[in-house]
Formats: sequence, structure tokens, C-alpha cells
Amino acid sequence: MNDPKRQSADGCKIFFTFLLVSLSAVCFVFLHEILQPDDPDVATKAIDDARMNKIREHHLENDAYVSRIDSRHNDLNSSLQLVMKNVTMDYQKTKKPIQ
Repeated sequence: MNDPKRQSADGCKIFFTFLLVSLSAVCFVFLHEILQPDDPDVATKAIDDARMNKIREHHLENDAYVSRIDSRHNDLNSSLQLVMKNVTMDYQKTKKPIQ
């Protein structure tokens, strides 16, 4: 017939399995909470002002850099334009009719 030992063992096995799973879940949640990083500090007015000053300085430096690049390109462009005009003038002077 039915073995009474086996029936009592099945009930204990289920209970201990449930207990083990519950303890594992609690430990996992507890460790997860402990290992979370700290919340970052709230930005204060002084930090915001320092950031804005750095941003302003960066924009000023960037504008100066861009204007230097633009002036350099304009100088090169005008120099090239002058050279090309001289070359075309030389070709026009030495132009021979084609026979």
C-alpha cells in the first residue's frame, strides 16, 4: 500500500524548499539594497554657477578659435585669388593665336 515514511518526507521536503526559496529571496533583496550606490549630492547654487561660468568660458574660447580659423581661411582664399588673377593675366599676355 502507501508508505507512510515517504508521505511525511514529501511534506518536509516541500516545507524546507519553500523556506530555502523564501530566505534566498530575502537575502537577495537585502544584498541588493546594501550594494546600491549612494544618491548623488544635490547640485547647489554654487555648483550651478561654476558650471555656467565654465560653459561661458568654453563658448568664448570656441568663438575666438572659430574667428581665427575663419580669418586664416579668408587670408588663404584672398592669397589664392590674387595668385590666380596673376596667372590668368600672365596667360592673357603670352597668349598666341592658334594656327
